[in-house]
Amino acid sequence: VYDIDDKDKLIGAYIFLDSGTYLYDLGHYQTITEGQVDWYANQIAKLDEQYQGEGTVPTIVFTHIQLPEHAIAYNKAYYKNEEGYEFVIRQDEIASDFTNEAVSSQSITSDSGLFNKMVELGSTKAVLVGHAHSYLFQVKSHGIILGYAPQCGFSKLFETNDDPRNSYVYNVNSDFSFTS
Repeated sequence: VYDIDDKDKLIGAYIFLDSGTYLYDLGHYQTITEGQVDWYANQIAKLDEQYQGEGTVPTIVFTHIQLPEHAIAYNKAYYKNEEGYEFVIRQDEIASDFTNEAVSSQSITSDSGLFNKMVELGSTKAVLVGHAHSYLFQVKSHGIILGYAPQCGFSKLFETNDDPRNSYVYNVNSDFSFTS
């Protein structure tokens, strides 16, 4: 993303990662691969070479399947009220249709290390995911917002397609802070 007034000035980047799908025969989600983690780190290094701001280039990562840290952060913020995990958006405070569905994620046992790499590099401000479920939240963990967008389309996962449809609109500022 380049400055509107100076088209040669990089101010941040959006990174999109393919996180695969649900593996029905194995009963779990695919995970981000080590190769994708390496690719992410290389892209941050390349973007940092162009970035003229202080520190590392700010990024927002979008992917389909949530990272294990989405479920971990949600549980630590919601059930344990643990320090270092704070809600930015909490569904039961903004919607009357709070779900009883468990927050799921990629397998914790086959974690790729992407979140740890994001924390290490200090570039990523948010990891925003979307999936065909009825919960929505944003939890801040280790300085990164882990956001879960609500279902916005129709899904074959549910027998009835009468779940509420929602979406987020992100307003990204020139410093890559954002509101939703």
